[in-house]
Amino acid sequence: MPPTQSAHIFGAIFIGCGVAALIFNAAIMITLCHLRRNILSRVFYLLIFNFAIIDLLKSTCSIIWALKMLPAGISTSMYFMKADQFALMILRFANLATILNLLILTLNEYVYIIYPFHYRRLVTNTRVTLLIVTCWIIAWGLTLSILFFGSRKQSIYVKPDCLMKRKHFSQHVNNEGK
Repeated sequence: MPPTQSAHIFGAIFIGCGVAALIFNAAIMITLCHLRRNILSRVFYLLIFNFAIIDLLKSTCSIIWALKMLPAGISTSMYFMKADQFALMILRFANLATILNLLILTLNEYVYIIYPFHYRRLVTNTRVTLLIVTCWIIAWGLTLSILFFGSRKQSIYVKPDCLMKRKHFSQHVNNEGK
């Protein structure tokens, strides 16, 4: 199997998984929104809703990232390259936010195990919401700091001559495959 064909298959599978994750997380969010009275009364529902939002971001960005593996030819446009890099930046944020959310979930369970009689007093919706907002701010701060102060290899700017080389390379690979 030629490498380009396996890349196309991988891209299609990746997009299929991204669409499935998008549908499942949207279903979770819709279900939790229908239980509006319960979502604000239970800390665990807030945490699950937060995970669903971040997974929705991840699945959308994964679909955008995998589009460049399909033979559609849109991956050479400057707009697609910018969208791809923006999706990778949001994916980096979502990965950091997931790690911090797992930390919140673990802390929630730890407090429940260690202080079972004081859990309702210690863990409130307001505190959990503030913790979630803090985690989002930290994740965005780390993502943007890497973007602005990190390596030049991680730059958002795409040089036009890079696009021309990529277009020439893809035409060369397609001509060899025929």
